[in-house]
Amino acid sequence: MSTDEAASGPRIKVGADRSIAAQHIGNAYTGDVVLPAEALQAAERVTAAPGTSNLPPAPLCPGRQEELTWLRRTLTDQREGAITQSGTVHGLGGIGTSTLALHYAHRHRGDYTLIWWINATSPDEIETSLASLTQTLVPGWATTAGRETQVAWARQWLA
Repeated sequence: MSTDEAASGPRIKVGADRSIAAQHIGNAYTGDVVLPAEALQAAERVTAAPGTSNLPPAPLCPGRQEELTWLRRTLTDQREGAITQSGTVHGLGGIGTSTLALHYAHRHRGDYTLIWWINATSPDEIETSLASLTQTLVPGWATTAGRETQVAWARQWLA
């Protein structure tokens, strides 16, 4: 047992065949990142304040009412708060898919507790967006965590 393990308590490497039970373990490994038990427990208990959002302003989106109606029906019929593969807005770059999704988010922001825009222009931007989500939901804890830990926490919370 290393000095680090003695100081922080027992650690269990979590594999795909095990569930994370934060009340029984000291830390959980998610790839190269170790999430301490208090972070795992917080991910289960944290709820976003109604209206929490980081939406950028919506550009003009004329003539897309039919698509917006389809998207609303798709999401509300499934009773899900996230766009799933079957309800994904997709198309070639530059044809307005992000604008459509952004307009939907602005139009229905009052119907959801949290709407978080994840910038996916690069892996770094995805991580920045996820770290920002952690900083918004658990600001006290996030200030002591590094970016990799913040990203891992956001993924755990979204799961």
